[in-house]
Amino acid sequence: MEQIANALDSAVVARFWEHRDDQMGHEDGSVQARYAHITSGMIERLLDGLTGLWTAALEGRRAINPRSPVAVLDRLLGECGE
Repeated sequence: MEQIANALDSAVVARFWEHRDDQMGHEDGSVQARYAHITSGMIERLLDGLTGLWTAALEGRRAINPRSPVAVLDRLLGECGE
């Protein structure tokens, strides 16, 4: 759990989550919504953190067994080791 906390800036995730309606195209007429927005830097940090977690998860799974009977996972595990 500490790895997740270190990988993602909780303030960015919280703000992104608060403004998820924007991402889905919903309008919010509140004052907070009018003057708050998600910056491209916030999105970039969130994506970088999630990508790091994904990569770590694949590497951890590959350490257990570098192959999988599930074709998609097997391909990803092969790419992970390259």
